[in-house]
Amino acid sequence: MMKTEVIMLPAFLVVGIQIEANVEAFESGAGKMAFASLLDRKHEIRFRKNDHIILMQTYPLGPENEIDIYVALS
Repeated sequence: MMKTEVIMLPAFLVVGIQIEANVEAFESGAGKMAFASLLDRKHEIRFRKNDHIILMQTYPLGPENEIDIYVALS
């Protein structure tokens, strides 16, 4: 059994490009285009600590949302 561990980190901001897409649209290139756009514009982000770029996905909850829709922040 895995033990849950809470790690406290200093506060930080997440800056990126948000897209809303279903899995089919995301996998057909929408995610890659958002990621490439952020790479091209990362010089516009002042006071950034490093050049790390991540993909963050959230899945909306609730009966009004389809299961395959999620938000990607590159």
